[in-house]
Amino acid sequence: MLLAHWNGRKWIRVLDISKYEGVSPEPDGHGGLWISAFDVRTSSFVNLRYDKGRLVSTSVPGTSQGASVNAGAPIPIPGTNSAWATADVQVSGGLTAGAVLKLGK
Repeated sequence: MLLAHWNGRKWIRVLDISKYEGVSPEPDGHGGLWISAFDVRTSSFVNLRYDKGRLVSTSVPGTSQGASVNAGAPIPIPGTNSAWATADVQVSGGLTAGAVLKLGK
């Protein structure tokens, strides 16, 4: 199985999702995609950004309280190339807290 993006003229292969689970793509409103996924190779959540034919992978951002342990699908911010995402953050003793993350610039 693969994830492809229609650019208005042809289908472009974005990624082979056999390396990822829970792939959740969202358009960014500017011809690109925000993709949230679980990387089975590293056992971590990643945010992927597909724009102008390039796929860039970044770790789910941490917060002042700790590292994110689970991030939801990105929600594009209208008029920008950025997105919001919700996440669970490990705080202490197995407890988690909710967080809102801004992805992109």
